[in-house]
Amino acid sequence: MTSSFCHAMSGNPRIVGTLSSTSAGVHRSARLATQPVAAARDLRAVSLASQFTTKQVTPQTGRTFCRSRNGLQVKCLDAAQPFDYEARAKAQLTQQEIARSSSKKLKIGIIGFGNFGQFIGTRFAKQGHKVLAYSRSDYSKEAKAIGADYFNQIDDFCEEHPDVVILCTSILSTEMVLSKIPVQRLRRSTLFVDVLSVKSFPKSLLLKSLPQTCDILCTHPMFGPESGKHSWEGLTFQYEKVRVSNGEARRGFTA
Repeated sequence: MTSSFCHAMSGNPRIVGTLSSTSAGVHRSARLATQPVAAARDLRAVSLASQFTTKQVTPQTGRTFCRSRNGLQVKCLDAAQPFDYEARAKAQLTQQEIARSSSKKLKIGIIGFGNFGQFIGTRFAKQGHKVLAYSRSDYSKEAKAIGADYFNQIDDFCEEHPDVVILCTSILSTEMVLSKIPVQRLRRSTLFVDVLSVKSFPKSLLLKSLPQTCDILCTHPMFGPESGKHSWEGLTFQYEKVRVSNGEARRGFTA
């Protein structure tokens, strides 16, 4: 007894074959109808049964199955399966963007968590950065409210190894505060940023007080908690890259 089988997709079968049952067993022969190389490559699985009695065609897919008495069947997956290359490419791009976005998240330390320190800390936290706070006064509740980690010891603050340290201190206290920072506990190339309204004094102070391994960015935000409470977009921000390396981890901060 001979039974033919084929799997058609969209009315275009690519491989046609026959199954022959003899007393010695089951023999298989096949001939390629069109696109022989592609058809042979797309052939996924063929299960043979020794005795075939019926054929069944599934109307949803157009596949032909030859069924045997003992429940075995022949399946021929001989056509290219649908594959959405556009969806796959979009998914890969999304994953790359997520990974790229995650790699730009920084650990930002703020020394001096008063009014302006809380102001910029809140914005950095909303952007997904890890915010660390240290101040001589107790601002632990304010830090917790924005999701920042608060430290009352400068040594513990430095042990967290922030990528960026922002000095939000007054002009009068900056030199004293800077002298008490255990810089040796920080990573090399830690970026120090000041936000004082004058530039010559903090620039010379940072160059004198910090080792060559630390980077320096002097800034002057021309806005404050009131003028920038809704958005920083369009507001004036002056800065000078005094000593900035090409650290990949914080490139987005100094770009």
